[in-house]
Amino acid sequence: MERLTERYPENGVHVERIRYHGCREASQVEMLRVVGGGHQWYGFGPRRWLDKFLGRSTREIDADEVIWRFFDTGATTVVVVEPDTDS
Repeated sequence: MERLTERYPENGVHVERIRYHGCREASQVEMLRVVGGGHQWYGFGPRRWLDKFLGRSTREIDADEVIWRFFDTGATTVVVVEPDTDS
């Protein structure tokens, strides 16, 4: 498990990357766990006015880039959001 660098540590959201190797045909599965995040489009940046409706966001990952990488390279990435339990 690798914890990604927090760009906005004050918001309490962080991302963990977990990689699984040894899959069929030398493929790799990657899980990005967004801890404390809400139902946001990640990478867009802080939008405090939306946080109260959708939960907190992060720039640690970029949803556009993750989706493009999936279709462009065939990478298998799963994004799991652990909701903020404080709100």
